[in-house]
Amino acid sequence: IARIQYEQGQLDEAEAWVIDRASLISSATMLDCVWSGYFVIARVAATRMNLERARTILERAENQGAARDWGRLSAAAIAEQARLHLNDGRQDEAAACADRLDALAKKYPAPRPCAWSEIGWHHKLTSAHLLAQQDRPDEAISILQQLQREAEAMQHRQFLICIAIRLSAVQLSSGNVVEAVGRFRRVLAACAAAGLYQTVLDEGPSISELLRAVREGGNVKADILPYVDRLTTGLHQAGQDRLAPTSGPRILNALSPRETDILTLI
Repeated sequence: IARIQYEQGQLDEAEAWVIDRASLISSATMLDCVWSGYFVIARVAATRMNLERARTILERAENQGAARDWGRLSAAAIAEQARLHLNDGRQDEAAACADRLDALAKKYPAPRPCAWSEIGWHHKLTSAHLLAQQDRPDEAISILQQLQREAEAMQHRQFLICIAIRLSAVQLSSGNVVEAVGRFRRVLAACAAAGLYQTVLDEGPSISELLRAVREGGNVKADILPYVDRLTTGLHQAGQDRLAPTSGPRILNALSPRETDILTLI
Protein backbone atom coordinates (compact mmCIF):
# COMPACT_ATOMS: atom_id res chain seq x y z
CA ILE A 1 0.00 0.00 0.00
CA ALA A 2 2.85 2.39 0.83
CA ARG A 3 4.44 1.74 -2.55
CA ILE A 4 1.13 2.43 -4.28
CA GLN A 5 0.81 5.69 -2.39
CA TYR A 6 4.38 6.59 -3.29
CA GLU A 7 3.77 5.83 -6.95
CA GLN A 8 0.79 8.17 -6.91
CA GLY A 9 2.94 10.96 -5.51
CA GLN A 10 1.45 10.78 -2.00
CA LEU A 11 4.81 10.97 -0.25
CA ASP A 12 3.63 11.92 3.24
CA GLU A 13 0.99 9.21 3.25
CA ALA A 14 3.45 6.57 2.01
CA GLU A 15 6.02 7.49 4.65
CA ALA A 16 3.39 7.50 7.40
CA TRP A 17 2.14 4.07 6.33
CA VAL A 18 5.63 2.61 6.82
CA ILE A 19 6.14 4.43 10.12
CA ASP A 20 2.82 3.25 11.54
CA ARG A 21 3.58 -0.38 10.65
CA ALA A 22 7.30 -0.54 11.35
CA SER A 23 6.87 -3.18 14.04
CA LEU A 24 4.82 -5.34 11.67
CA ILE A 25 7.46 -4.99 8.97
CA SER A 26 10.16 -5.96 11.46
CA SER A 27 8.38 -9.20 12.30
CA ALA A 28 7.77 -10.12 8.66
CA THR A 29 9.95 -12.83 7.21
CA MET A 30 9.30 -11.89 3.58
CA LEU A 31 12.20 -10.14 1.88
CA ASP A 32 9.92 -8.21 -0.45
CA CYS A 33 8.00 -6.69 2.47
CA VAL A 34 11.20 -5.52 4.13
CA TRP A 35 12.54 -4.08 0.87
CA SER A 36 9.31 -2.17 0.28
CA GLY A 37 9.78 -0.42 3.62
CA TYR A 38 13.33 0.58 2.78
CA PHE A 39 12.35 1.52 -0.77
CA VAL A 40 9.62 3.92 0.28
CA ILE A 41 11.53 5.81 2.96
CA ALA A 42 14.69 6.00 0.81
CA ARG A 43 12.84 7.28 -2.23
CA VAL A 44 10.84 9.77 -0.19
CA ALA A 45 14.11 11.11 1.24
CA ALA A 46 15.65 11.34 -2.25
CA THR A 47 12.57 13.05 -3.69
CA ARG A 48 12.84 15.63 -0.90
CA MET A 49 16.52 16.11 -1.89
CA ASN A 50 17.77 14.53 1.34
CA LEU A 51 20.27 12.52 -0.71
CA GLU A 52 22.74 11.71 2.04
CA ARG A 53 19.88 10.43 4.14
CA ALA A 54 18.62 8.30 1.27
CA ARG A 55 22.08 6.79 0.80
CA THR A 56 22.35 6.02 4.51
CA ILE A 57 19.03 4.20 4.41
CA LEU A 58 20.10 2.20 1.37
CA GLU A 59 23.44 1.30 2.92
CA ARG A 60 21.57 -0.09 5.91
CA ALA A 61 19.38 -2.13 3.58
CA GLU A 62 22.46 -3.46 1.79
CA ASN A 63 24.07 -4.43 5.10
CA GLN A 64 20.90 -6.11 6.34
CA GLY A 65 20.73 -8.11 3.13
CA ALA A 66 24.29 -9.30 3.73
CA ALA A 67 23.54 -10.16 7.37
CA ARG A 68 20.43 -12.19 6.48
CA ASP A 69 21.92 -13.70 3.32
CA TRP A 70 19.23 -11.95 1.29
CA GLY A 71 21.04 -11.32 -1.97
CA ARG A 72 18.03 -9.71 -3.64
CA LEU A 73 17.71 -7.15 -0.83
CA SER A 74 21.37 -6.18 -1.09
CA ALA A 75 21.19 -6.02 -4.89
CA ALA A 76 18.10 -3.81 -4.90
CA ALA A 77 19.69 -1.47 -2.35
CA ILE A 78 22.96 -1.24 -4.29
CA ALA A 79 21.11 -0.59 -7.55
CA GLU A 80 19.21 2.24 -5.88
CA GLN A 81 22.47 3.74 -4.65
CA ALA A 82 23.86 3.53 -8.19
CA ARG A 83 20.76 5.21 -9.60
CA LEU A 84 21.18 8.13 -7.21
CA HIS A 85 24.87 8.43 -8.07
CA LEU A 86 24.21 8.38 -11.82
CA ASN A 87 21.38 10.90 -11.60
CA ASP A 88 23.93 13.10 -9.83
CA GLY A 89 26.66 12.41 -12.42
CA ARG A 90 28.88 10.50 -9.97
CA GLN A 91 30.23 7.81 -12.28
CA ASP A 92 33.03 6.53 -10.06
CA GLU A 93 30.67 5.80 -7.19
CA ALA A 94 28.21 4.16 -9.60
CA ALA A 95 31.00 2.00 -11.04
CA ALA A 96 31.81 0.79 -7.52
CA CYS A 97 28.14 -0.16 -7.12
CA ALA A 98 28.26 -2.05 -10.42
CA ASP A 99 31.27 -4.00 -9.14
CA ARG A 100 29.40 -4.98 -5.95
CA LEU A 101 26.41 -6.06 -8.03
CA ASP A 102 28.66 -8.17 -10.25
CA ALA A 103 30.03 -9.90 -7.16
CA LEU A 104 26.51 -10.56 -5.88
CA ALA A 105 25.39 -11.96 -9.24
CA LYS A 106 28.29 -14.42 -9.07
CA LYS A 107 27.50 -15.34 -5.47
CA TYR A 108 23.82 -15.96 -6.28
CA PRO A 109 23.85 -17.43 -9.81
CA ALA A 110 20.62 -17.99 -11.71
CA PRO A 111 21.28 -20.58 -14.43
CA ARG A 112 17.55 -20.67 -15.10
CA PRO A 113 14.84 -18.00 -14.47
CA CYS A 114 14.14 -17.62 -10.76
CA ALA A 115 13.95 -14.96 -8.03
CA TRP A 116 17.75 -14.65 -8.03
CA SER A 117 17.53 -13.53 -11.67
CA GLU A 118 16.71 -10.07 -10.32
CA ILE A 119 20.23 -9.77 -8.92
CA GLY A 120 21.74 -10.11 -12.38
CA TRP A 121 19.12 -7.77 -13.78
CA HIS A 122 20.08 -5.08 -11.29
CA HIS A 123 23.70 -5.48 -12.39
CA LYS A 124 22.85 -5.25 -16.08
CA LEU A 125 20.51 -2.26 -15.68
CA THR A 126 23.11 -0.39 -13.62
CA SER A 127 25.88 -1.26 -16.07
CA ALA A 128 23.80 -0.05 -19.02
CA HIS A 129 22.99 3.22 -17.27
CA LEU A 130 26.68 3.72 -16.53
CA LEU A 131 27.73 2.90 -20.11
CA ALA A 132 25.22 5.41 -21.44
CA GLN A 133 26.74 8.15 -19.29
CA GLN A 134 30.18 7.12 -20.55
CA ASP A 135 29.03 7.81 -24.15
CA ARG A 136 28.93 4.12 -25.05
CA PRO A 137 25.31 3.89 -26.23
CA ASP A 138 25.69 0.83 -28.48
CA GLU A 139 26.92 -1.28 -25.57
CA ALA A 140 24.19 0.08 -23.31
CA ILE A 141 21.47 -0.66 -25.86
CA SER A 142 22.74 -4.22 -26.39
CA ILE A 143 22.61 -4.93 -22.65
CA LEU A 144 19.16 -3.38 -22.29
CA GLN A 145 17.72 -5.34 -25.21
CA GLN A 146 19.02 -8.60 -23.75
CA LEU A 147 17.68 -7.62 -20.34
CA GLN A 148 14.31 -6.80 -21.86
CA ARG A 149 14.04 -10.29 -23.34
CA GLU A 150 14.87 -11.88 -19.99
CA ALA A 151 12.34 -9.76 -18.08
CA GLU A 152 9.67 -10.43 -20.70
CA ALA A 153 10.20 -14.17 -20.29
CA MET A 154 9.39 -13.81 -16.59
CA GLN A 155 6.68 -11.18 -17.18
CA HIS A 156 8.31 -8.85 -14.65
CA ARG A 157 6.43 -5.64 -15.40
CA GLN A 158 8.24 -3.38 -12.95
CA PHE A 159 11.62 -4.21 -14.43
CA LEU A 160 10.23 -3.97 -17.97
CA ILE A 161 9.07 -0.41 -17.36
CA CYS A 162 12.46 0.64 -15.97
CA ILE A 163 14.23 -1.05 -18.89
CA ALA A 164 11.95 0.59 -21.46
CA ILE A 165 12.47 4.04 -19.96
CA ARG A 166 16.24 3.61 -19.89
CA LEU A 167 16.28 2.21 -23.43
CA SER A 168 14.19 5.14 -24.67
CA ALA A 169 16.58 7.60 -23.03
CA VAL A 170 19.68 5.98 -24.54
CA GLN A 171 18.11 5.81 -28.00
CA LEU A 172 17.09 9.47 -27.83
CA SER A 173 20.54 10.62 -26.74
CA SER A 174 22.14 8.59 -29.54
CA GLY A 175 19.93 10.20 -32.20
CA ASN A 176 17.37 7.43 -32.73
CA VAL A 177 14.48 9.78 -32.09
CA VAL A 178 11.69 7.90 -33.87
CA GLU A 179 12.25 4.62 -32.05
CA ALA A 180 12.83 6.37 -28.71
CA VAL A 181 9.62 8.40 -28.99
CA GLY A 182 7.58 5.40 -30.08
CA ARG A 183 8.86 3.30 -27.20
CA PHE A 184 8.40 6.02 -24.59
CA ARG A 185 4.90 6.75 -25.85
CA ARG A 186 4.03 3.12 -25.14
CA VAL A 187 5.64 3.44 -21.70
CA LEU A 188 3.49 6.46 -20.93
CA ALA A 189 0.32 4.65 -21.95
CA ALA A 190 1.20 1.63 -19.79
CA CYS A 191 2.17 3.74 -16.78
CA ALA A 192 -0.92 5.93 -17.04
CA ALA A 193 -3.13 2.84 -17.11
CA ALA A 194 -1.30 1.28 -14.16
CA GLY A 195 -1.30 4.46 -12.07
CA LEU A 196 2.50 4.71 -12.03
CA TYR A 197 3.72 8.27 -11.64
CA GLN A 198 6.67 8.61 -9.30
CA THR A 199 8.62 5.78 -10.94
CA VAL A 200 8.76 7.79 -14.15
CA LEU A 201 9.83 11.00 -12.41
CA ASP A 202 12.53 9.13 -10.52
CA GLU A 203 14.36 8.25 -13.72
CA GLY A 204 16.00 11.65 -13.68
CA PRO A 205 16.68 14.48 -16.15
CA SER A 206 16.24 12.28 -19.23
CA ILE A 207 12.48 12.22 -18.62
CA SER A 208 12.20 15.93 -19.47
CA GLU A 209 13.91 15.35 -22.81
CA LEU A 210 11.74 12.32 -23.56
CA LEU A 211 8.52 14.19 -22.75
CA ARG A 212 9.61 17.08 -24.95
CA ALA A 213 10.36 14.70 -27.81
CA VAL A 214 7.00 12.98 -27.40
CA ARG A 215 5.14 16.29 -27.52
CA GLU A 216 7.10 17.45 -30.55
CA GLY A 217 6.50 14.12 -32.28
CA GLY A 218 2.74 14.47 -31.92
CA ASN A 219 0.28 11.56 -32.02
CA VAL A 220 -0.16 11.66 -28.26
CA LYS A 221 -3.56 10.15 -27.47
CA ALA A 222 -5.97 12.50 -25.76
CA ASP A 223 -6.58 10.11 -22.89
CA ILE A 224 -2.95 10.27 -21.70
CA LEU A 225 -2.48 14.03 -22.14
CA PRO A 226 -3.50 14.75 -18.52
CA TYR A 227 -0.91 12.19 -17.39
CA VAL A 228 1.78 13.82 -19.56
CA ASP A 229 0.83 17.23 -18.17
CA ARG A 230 1.06 15.92 -14.62
CA LEU A 231 4.53 14.50 -15.27
CA THR A 232 5.65 17.80 -16.79
CA THR A 233 4.36 19.70 -13.75
CA GLY A 234 6.06 17.24 -11.42
CA LEU A 235 9.38 17.62 -13.22
CA HIS A 236 9.10 21.39 -13.06
CA GLN A 237 8.46 21.23 -9.32
CA ALA A 238 11.37 18.83 -8.84
CA GLY A 239 13.62 21.27 -10.69
CA GLN A 240 12.53 24.09 -8.42
CA ASP A 241 13.22 21.92 -5.37
CA ARG A 242 16.78 21.27 -6.58
CA LEU A 243 17.41 24.97 -7.10
CA ALA A 244 15.85 26.07 -3.83
CA PRO A 245 18.26 26.76 -0.95
CA THR A 246 18.17 24.02 1.65
CA SER A 247 19.46 23.75 5.15
CA GLY A 248 22.87 22.11 5.21
CA PRO A 249 22.27 20.25 8.46
CA ARG A 250 18.97 18.94 7.11
CA ILE A 251 20.77 17.36 4.18
CA LEU A 252 23.99 16.21 5.81
CA ASN A 253 22.97 15.10 9.28
CA ALA A 254 22.57 11.45 10.10
CA LEU A 255 19.11 9.95 10.19
CA SER A 256 16.55 11.62 12.40
CA PRO A 257 15.61 9.78 15.61
CA ARG A 258 12.28 8.76 14.06
CA GLU A 259 13.96 7.35 10.94
CA THR A 260 16.57 5.56 13.05
CA ASP A 261 13.80 3.94 15.08
CA ILE A 262 12.05 2.78 11.90
CA LEU A 263 15.20 1.24 10.45
CA THR A 264 16.05 -0.41 13.76
CA LEU A 265 12.65 -2.09 13.74
CA ILE A 266 13.02 -3.16 10.13
